[in-house]
Amino acid sequence: MSDTTVIGFYYSIPKAEIAQESLISAGIPRNDIELLTEDSSKPTSAVREEKRGFFSQLKDLFGSHSDYSSDFEHYQEGLRRGGAIVSVAVNDEDVDEVRDMLESSGATDVNEKGEEWRSQGWSGPINQNTSEARSQVSEKEQADRAIPVVEETLKVGKRQRENRTVRVYRRVVETPVEQTVDLTDEKVIVERTRVDRPADSNDLQFEEKTIEVTETTEEPVVAKEAHVVEEVKVSKQRRTRQETVKDSLRRTEVEVQNEAGQTRSNSGDDLDERFTQDFQRRYASGGRDYSEYAPAYRFGSEYASRDQYRNRDWDSVEPDIRTSWENRGSGAWENFKDAIRHGWDVVRGKRAA
Repeated sequence: MSDTTVIGFYYSIPKAEIAQESLISAGIPRNDIELLTEDSSKPTSAVREEKRGFFSQLKDLFGSHSDYSSDFEHYQEGLRRGGAIVSVAVNDEDVDEVRDMLESSGATDVNEKGEEWRSQGWSGPINQNTSEARSQVSEKEQADRAIPVVEETLKVGKRQRENRTVRVYRRVVETPVEQTVDLTDEKVIVERTRVDRPADSNDLQFEEKTIEVTETTEEPVVAKEAHVVEEVKVSKQRRTRQETVKDSLRRTEVEVQNEAGQTRSNSGDDLDERFTQDFQRRYASGGRDYSEYAPAYRFGSEYASRDQYRNRDWDSVEPDIRTSWENRGSGAWENFKDAIRHGWDVVRGKRAA
């Protein structure tokens, strides 16, 4: 059995219909979803009856114990302006999920819009029954107001359930109060006084005439105003942590046989020895350090070991290798290209140590 009704207001009926279909697609039973609109396409008398039934239905959504009549007024005005309401009957544990779905499909805060309407001159809802009755009552009776009784709904903020969860609950606590008010009742008194005077022209109007005098009775009217007396703020503190990831890397070792039948491998020790010898011959005299050029030697040897370059010569692969080296940002190509080429040739067996 569903415990809570979640209500979403939409500025247009098509958006509300899309939201309704999204809820159905999400697995919510169609019988638990209701789309409420104010239909004005019927004849005048039918529209009046439809509105009466609709607003009774809207009051039922709010219940009979609400302290916030303005909520009902804003929804009523929003529907009069062409909006629509999607109400969903859900269990308490599904309130957050359904509320998020309504918000993501375009539901808006009708109370904020209501304040905007009031700033533009709107003073409150139009009650059809009261409008019809005013044409038949006295001017004093037209000042009477109808106070709707509605039930407030709990609006729960969304939260993420990750790791440890802190839940903030808002509960409604009722405190009985009483206050004495003075009320005035009116009673019509008819007095007959015997007189004896000549009749004038006003007295000689022999026609039927009815005089109506209405008695009034005051009754207490209760209104409540909500004030924010405290705020509970829930925030999250973010921290950065470091984690060491351990894994193993694989590489291949290739043996290359030259024309003389000598076998050379690309094992780490053998390659480093060859690269060091080339560095001493080519760069050491310039005061350079081997650590600057070791990445370039390794870079060329790694490319020579790749399957996609196995049957290609240096001239055909040089543009690709140069682009890859420059993208690494390890140094200018012209400064390291000879070391890279040497790493390539050693793995391919074209140069001896």
